[in-house]
Amino acid sequence: MEYSRNPEEGQAAGRTQSRRFRAFDNVGTPRYTPPMAKGTATELEHLPDSELESPLVPDLLPRHIAIIMDGNGRWAAQRGLPRMAGHTEGIKSVRDMINLCRELGIKALTIYAFSQENWKRPAAEINALMMLLESYLQMELEALIEKETRFRAIGRVNTLPESALAWVRKVERETAHFDKLNLTVALSYGGRSEIVDAVRRLAPHLPADHLRVEPVEAMTFDDAFADVVISSAVLHFARDHAHFDAMLHGSWRVLRSGGLFFCRLASSIGMADRMRPVGDGRDMLPDGSIRFLVNEPMLVDAARRLGGDFADPLKTTVVQDQRCMTTWVLRKQGLGARG
Repeated sequence: MEYSRNPEEGQAAGRTQSRRFRAFDNVGTPRYTPPMAKGTATELEHLPDSELESPLVPDLLPRHIAIIMDGNGRWAAQRGLPRMAGHTEGIKSVRDMINLCRELGIKALTIYAFSQENWKRPAAEINALMMLLESYLQMELEALIEKETRFRAIGRVNTLPESALAWVRKVERETAHFDKLNLTVALSYGGRSEIVDAVRRLAPHLPADHLRVEPVEAMTFDDAFADVVISSAVLHFARDHAHFDAMLHGSWRVLRSGGLFFCRLASSIGMADRMRPVGDGRDMLPDGSIRFLVNEPMLVDAARRLGGDFADPLKTTVVQDQRCMTTWVLRKQGLGARG
């Protein structure tokens, strides 16, 4: 589904705009787009809920909505208010979204509230945000119980201040048996750390130094360290040809002779006429994103230069006529790279 709000109004405006939905089928194709109320956030505030919700088709509503809490500070600055006023207003948006999900029968709501990057903010703002989190949990616990809403926190929650963490755990315990709505709040979350944490859970026997978050082109693993290297949706974020080669050779260096290199990356195979070059080997895709794209001759030549044999033929999937994803699987020859 698509959550629509006016980015200039910031998160607080989402209280009204959050009632605007688009429904998609299970492969991401719009099946039905209900007519949406037009106007600014201020104008929409005056429309009755019945008018905002009447175009919605219950069977096409999503079962899970995720919202990134972004723009609170900008919302406050645009109105000459302190940043915390924006964060406080954002809390009201969360309350409204919980009520709306309950009304519409949506079973799961995830709020991305505080990322690991947010720890870099001024100490005073972080302290105020932690106090706001505590205050919210204290005030809303009774309402969550009354509405039979289960609360969970995800992320590196143990890095929260002791008092805030105690309230998070308390609310988790006291709502654990509810199932009318699953409310998940991401705190101290981050994509890289989540990958590392997931691997640690799956393979707790691995030495800690085997799990590293590093640029692909500058990995500190020894040569021939790995039996298998999996590169999924990584190489197409190269800045240019030199960066692509550096990431590719970095991945290949740590692979042992006879090892398997499994790579999934964006390509122009099957849709070359729909890509618009923007320079440095990158193209704009029909969906508006920009990626470094490969083609079949590039991959064949790269395999030759690396000293790799195709372990499987190239396979490309065209995704909704918006982009192409190619699977490239090589086995490293005993002699290693040849150029």
